[in-house]
Amino acid sequence: MTKHAALAGLSRAFIESIWQETPTVRGLRVKLDATTLSQFCFKPGQWVDFHVPGIASIGGYSICSPPTQLQQQGTFDLCIKSSRHPCAEWVHKQATQAAEVFVKVGGDFTLQPESSTQPSLFVAGGIGITALSSMIAVLVQQQKELSSADSSRRPLRPYVMYSGALTSYCCRLPSLLSSTACSAQLRTAYGACWLTVKADCW
Repeated sequence: MTKHAALAGLSRAFIESIWQETPTVRGLRVKLDATTLSQFCFKPGQWVDFHVPGIASIGGYSICSPPTQLQQQGTFDLCIKSSRHPCAEWVHKQATQAAEVFVKVGGDFTLQPESSTQPSLFVAGGIGITALSSMIAVLVQQQKELSSADSSRRPLRPYVMYSGALTSYCCRLPSLLSSTACSAQLRTAYGACWLTVKADCW
């Protein structure tokens, strides 16, 4: 690990895979280095400081995968929208598989413990779905586990209202729908697309 990263408390990691999430958003699967994995953890809704060696600016991006993925695979996912920020430009123009990066968890906008016992409504637009997708995945899993433990218990279904200029620009939509087995209603108004999702997985 570089001296700069060590002093800043950043964890060493590598780009495991890259995909085009939408026409303007790139997805990254980041794998923690074995030497720093035990020191890295996050709560659903948190973000990471994202440092690329050789770039002075540090990016900040919400983690869009659940903590269980980190626990089971040592990885987490980011979705980064194209912009002029140096880190975003690197992700969209230069990032390659196995490239080294350094990350640090931050933020206090997280899924609250009482969310598993109360109805939940998530509202997002565009890239704003990233932090919420981690929360939704955790909440759905919690509800499944509670229902399995008590078959008479009626689970609380999370609702999602998500909008974008076009459906093709709705980030995390395929994984959100497949992971929660949701039913969705799509409508358009004033040139914008609005997607209302109701988890229908129990």
